[in-house]
Amino acid sequence: MLTEILEFCLCVFLLLFIYAELKQGKDSLDIPGPTALPFIGNLLQIHGKPLHSCFHNLARTYGNIFRIFIGRQRVVVLSGRAIKVALVRQPTAFAGRPSFSEMGVKFSHPPSLVMADYGRKWRLFRRMGHSALKVYGENTLQYIICTEIKDLCRRLENFNGKAVHINKEIGMSLTNVICTQILGSRYEVDDPEFLRVYSLNETITNTNVVRSVTDVFPLLCHFMKVKVNNLDDEIRSSECERFELLKLKYQQHQETFDENVTRDYTDALIRAKIAAEKEDNLNKKFLTDDNIISSLTSIFTAGSETTATTLCWAIIFLLHFPEIQNLLQEEIDDIIGGDDTPKLSNKKELPLLEAFTSEVLRMTYVTPLAIPHKTTQGTLFEGYHISKDTMVIVNLWSLHHDASIWKDPFKFDPKRFLDEEGKYAPPPGGDLLPFSAGPRGCMGEVLARTELFLFLSHLLQRFKFETISGCEPPSLDGLGSGTIIHSPDCRIIVKLR
Repeated sequence: MLTEILEFCLCVFLLLFIYAELKQGKDSLDIPGPTALPFIGNLLQIHGKPLHSCFHNLARTYGNIFRIFIGRQRVVVLSGRAIKVALVRQPTAFAGRPSFSEMGVKFSHPPSLVMADYGRKWRLFRRMGHSALKVYGENTLQYIICTEIKDLCRRLENFNGKAVHINKEIGMSLTNVICTQILGSRYEVDDPEFLRVYSLNETITNTNVVRSVTDVFPLLCHFMKVKVNNLDDEIRSSECERFELLKLKYQQHQETFDENVTRDYTDALIRAKIAAEKEDNLNKKFLTDDNIISSLTSIFTAGSETTATTLCWAIIFLLHFPEIQNLLQEEIDDIIGGDDTPKLSNKKELPLLEAFTSEVLRMTYVTPLAIPHKTTQGTLFEGYHISKDTMVIVNLWSLHHDASIWKDPFKFDPKRFLDEEGKYAPPPGGDLLPFSAGPRGCMGEVLARTELFLFLSHLLQRFKFETISGCEPPSLDGLGSGTIIHSPDCRIIVKLR
């Protein structure tokens, strides 16, 4: 009798589960994907492996557009060339962002531009952010970056032949670049306030590396509640402290603002706020001080951490492929020599360096899964109906490791970006998207590419990078499994050339 009752209850439960899934819409029937289990969905099928790799393998079975279930939540995963089709051809439909409440972290201040959902407010601050980033012309931007490169080289010279924690040295330099651009002045790297800013950025990034897995899979929060709560407390505390620090700097800018002079990004945003208030237009209600400060935090993130991680990956690849390091230095020596310093105007004259940078961006794991998107409307995409408010995961890593696009995709080969004449040749069809694409594409892409070229060219001109004697080069496996992947901590030998 008991067995019959249990069987009956199980049947009722399964029928209710199937009914609930069908009631959500026909997407789950239309879009292919692995069979999901009640309550947990597809968690068991992607447990224990890096998410980008799991999704890449699932795409081989189900195609570049497939769906998974996280509990009862349906998630669409885009891979390969489907990514650009979605983000560029249907930019508005895929421009949403799941809310912080869905991801589990709540702050007292507004979310940063990166995490804000699509809408009028987001579009306004996106435009303002782009305008602010144009405050500095190419020459001024180059001067700011090269000032920090010069200081970095001075510090590295003190380690000549000794081990150095290159992640920290590069991270501090790039943090100072963005401090100059946002705050109008740089710090000495031993300044207590600067060290606190750097420490806060490190804490936020390191906790987000772990937390980014639950950003994609909120259901996991219920299974690791204590750990997640501790991480959330750490993120919240660090984010709030950084917000208050930027708020103080913002207030100082307001007190010293001169409408005839634009000193930095902060001044540019204050100017936009004043203009809106004078016009009394509909944007005025969005231009609160807290919203502007949150926008500054977005620019701060866009201009420092991801670029620092990419540069560290570049150096790790130089350690694994010393023959490529030699070829790069020969190219720089031939074109620039040892007395002059590399400039942005030299970029086209250094095709191997540009190819090397592109291959690093293709191979690395900085943001293998873009921060989750959300559909802003019901849309028909490649023959599939995707309903409004569906979470969409963009697997950029799969695009960069697709064997139908790249020959030997797991082989590090900068020459894939050179033509027969040795000139730089970007991939046709826009298949290299390290900064994503569409409305949610990285706002700091131009800045990041400028920093990558100037830092790498100067460092390769001045120094040789070697592995510590008796040690293996740092692993090419990244740290993390979600939307953010860190490079390993890297202690290396730096020698003056």
